[in-house]
Amino acid sequence: ARSFAMFTVDHDWQSQIEASEPIWLNAYLPEQEPVPEPEPEPEPVGGTPSLSPVSGNGEGGEGGLGASDPLYCYLRGNRSSLSPTPKTVQGLQSLGYQLSCKANGRNLLCELSALDSLSTSVSSSPCISTTLCSPTFQTALSSSSIYDVSTTNALTMFAGSDGFLSLYDRLRGDVTPLKVLKGHVGDVNVARFFPSNLVILSGGADMALKIWGLEVGGKLLALLKGHTRGVTDCDFLSRGRQVVSSGRDSRVILHDVSTQKVMRSYMASASVLSCRLQSSTGAVTESTPSSSPSASTFTEGHVLVAGDEGGELYVFDVRAPEKVSSSSMKGAINSISSLSSTTFCCGGDWGGVCVYDLRKMSAPSASFNVSHSAPVSVVRAGPNESILFGMTNGVSGCLSASFSSLRLEYSFVSDTEPINSMCLLSSFPSPTLTSSPSITPSSPSPSSASISVLTIGRRGILRSYRIPSA
Repeated sequence: ARSFAMFTVDHDWQSQIEASEPIWLNAYLPEQEPVPEPEPEPEPVGGTPSLSPVSGNGEGGEGGLGASDPLYCYLRGNRSSLSPTPKTVQGLQSLGYQLSCKANGRNLLCELSALDSLSTSVSSSPCISTTLCSPTFQTALSSSSIYDVSTTNALTMFAGSDGFLSLYDRLRGDVTPLKVLKGHVGDVNVARFFPSNLVILSGGADMALKIWGLEVGGKLLALLKGHTRGVTDCDFLSRGRQVVSSGRDSRVILHDVSTQKVMRSYMASASVLSCRLQSSTGAVTESTPSSSPSASTFTEGHVLVAGDEGGELYVFDVRAPEKVSSSSMKGAINSISSLSSTTFCCGGDWGGVCVYDLRKMSAPSASFNVSHSAPVSVVRAGPNESILFGMTNGVSGCLSASFSSLRLEYSFVSDTEPINSMCLLSSFPSPTLTSSPSITPSSPSPSSASISVLTIGRRGILRSYRIPSA
């Protein structure tokens, strides 16, 4: 049996059911680009149904499957009963597969299993088992491009090509921002909340890092300089006393927040697109920035991971400018996210996601090649080291990590709009907003938390998905 990687679907399957249209799924191999949706095939009137490749090199012939042919599957039914069409069933059987689908609310569980060669019984566990998640919420948020999204329990922040930072009350679902922070010139490439949720760090094409205070109505508190080209990413160190930033000037810079001075600079061979800090003794504890009696006290035991446009992955000891180790990838490294004190993941132009162990940087400890499109964003999805990913072809989902392997557990239904950024949400009761000039909602109780995922597309389309509980 062929070893397929995942299912994808480009439209809201519930809308197709309501319109009595067949749902089209595409099962494909790693590193294979999902092809455009074909016209729905009519139900066979007579003769022997077969499953013919819609595109590919045709090596499989009629009813077969060639080396680069995608496997198309058609489903029909209603929300309570959804099954493959007869043509799909018989076509899959001729190829040695069985497909089962089960609807659960707004989600659809699809499993593709290999059949025993001498019978029609399933011979092993599913070779694909993916839950397709329809959006629980979708809206056009902005007419301009949005490059980054960050969230707290009550606020969502967007940074984009208009040079502004826009803050929304995500719990009330308002499309009018609570506050718009102005001060950057040109694109704002990255924006992060400090863990106190009362301070914001942003960086943009104007080469500057800016720190904003929400308790004082979004006032600019500090300006951090040092880059000679645009800022691409940032992260916090030692409870926010220091921050690091990467830039298109091939540098990563460690800044002291209290003095607003450059502490150290780390050099790369090309534009640095992403950077993350790792603590060798555990997770970094962060808070609102404050003065530090000794910078070396807080940098000890930390390493800096950075990825550049040329595909080079660097590991630096924060206390010294020299790199500790490095690894080369097949394309630009667009995003890095910490998984644990010793592991991190990265996504890039090679079309996949890799997991690295800091103790063995010679090769990835696990990888998953999604398609030829590049992951723009990778985010840790929880304590079990699951990984959220969003790509330039609109595909996004959640990978589960287990025994040095990655498996696609959830696939998020959208269109072909590139996913620029995504983050993990927690749903809480609506808070009571404090009085002006503060624009910070009071902290709600986490007693009724539920996990959701927020994605933002290049055209400003905001979507929210619910990850089903185990």
